[in-house]
Amino acid sequence: MLLRLCNKKKLMKILGILLILISWQLSFAQNKCEGVSVKPIDMSSSFGPIRNQDSIGWCYAHVAADMIGHHISNNGGAHILNMNPETQLDMTKKENMISANSIAINYNDRVFRNYYKMFKQWNTDDFIQHNSDARLGIKKKRSIWDIFRRKPNRTKEYEVVAEAGNTAASINITLRQTFCLEESMPSDDFNLVFGHESCNSKEAGGCELQALLRTIYDFEKDGQGGESWCKAEKAIKEMFPNMSINKIPNIMLESHRANIFNNLKDATCNYKFQPRKAPTAVEDRIDYETSCNDYFKGRKEGRCGFDEFNEELFVKLDEKLEQGQVVGIAYKSDFLQGREGHSSGGHASTIVGQRLNPETCQKEYILRNSWGPGCLQYQQEDPEVWDCTEKIPFSHSYAEVLLEEMRQWQANAGSSAEVQAAIAQIKRIEAIKSSGLISEARRKELEADCYEKHPRVMLNKSLSCKDGYLYIPKSELKKHMYGVTYFK
Repeated sequence: MLLRLCNKKKLMKILGILLILISWQLSFAQNKCEGVSVKPIDMSSSFGPIRNQDSIGWCYAHVAADMIGHHISNNGGAHILNMNPETQLDMTKKENMISANSIAINYNDRVFRNYYKMFKQWNTDDFIQHNSDARLGIKKKRSIWDIFRRKPNRTKEYEVVAEAGNTAASINITLRQTFCLEESMPSDDFNLVFGHESCNSKEAGGCELQALLRTIYDFEKDGQGGESWCKAEKAIKEMFPNMSINKIPNIMLESHRANIFNNLKDATCNYKFQPRKAPTAVEDRIDYETSCNDYFKGRKEGRCGFDEFNEELFVKLDEKLEQGQVVGIAYKSDFLQGREGHSSGGHASTIVGQRLNPETCQKEYILRNSWGPGCLQYQQEDPEVWDCTEKIPFSHSYAEVLLEEMRQWQANAGSSAEVQAAIAQIKRIEAIKSSGLISEARRKELEADCYEKHPRVMLNKSLSCKDGYLYIPKSELKKHMYGVTYFK
């Protein structure tokens, strides 16, 4: 009896110590970020699925679509559009989201209308050379014969519409024209259009957007019923699924390269804002080249970073988030995938909120990108998973696949060292086979265990990702951001 009481007292003492330790840890966690205050804002639930801009640089249009859609949701929905006010417009459903592609077409039609009128007789190579020269600041004299010269054999890759654009300008242009919802003009997830050489294989999932645009752009008007005409009809039906098949030939006959996309958009979409109910978008941007002049001229050492000049942009960003607006940002995106520097061109995304990271005590912004749903594009496999999977015994079918690969490597080897390496691998696989095999089902179970124990890791370890949304520390974003777009 006495022994039992002693054991009970010891147990109570141990439990008391554990409770003290737990309460101390909780207190430490609560006080860890003491003095750091960030109002939690998260508007990600106001949006539908994250889309993929695919093979074309229309990131600005995806941001514009996010901002317009969010404004509609927060300001009366169908009441501010030319729709029946009773219409329930749930912008979180993909079919009701604003079509980013319709915004890009509006932007291209307005900004580059004179460009196309000027050069619509040029061939593909002329377009490429002109775009390249303009970007490099090169001015070349061309004769009248250059303008009317035509080369039917198009072999180079080319742009059928401008890749880059300005978010604020595309919003303001679209809000005074018609635009589409995703159900009428989807912005991603295109199927295969058979017969176009730029399309992916059927197994890869379908056509890239750029391939669809080229197919439509390249059709021969005088070849109705011919191969290029039929390909274009299929591509148009893919880009505008609700368009009547009977409408398509007339639009193709009445259009030319300068206006084919806009004519197709106008024929299938008629949504627009009610008069005087459209907002105005504004962009604030730092002049990077002027600001960094001292570095370029050697008056300052080191690398010029955006973080020296963009604090006012963050003040505006925070102000608009507090007001319940989402904000478009312009920035260099290399760091999202762990690359250093600013080697890539500008990119645009939408900031939909902010939070305090309880682990790092840093303010983080919630970024909605246009590189597709999920987090895989920002991650890589943990190297430790390879060590884990290499230790898994082979199944018979897996061993045979590996042996065939090694024999092919041996047959196609370009050096004696490669031949010897292939032979060594073949011997290793055969030795594993002779030591005992497991079933394919069991091998897959063990492989799944490895991936569960060693999940994928972020390419940039300072970022985190959940459901496709990136959580970016302010200190990290500050190094790369040079513009914000918002509604005034």
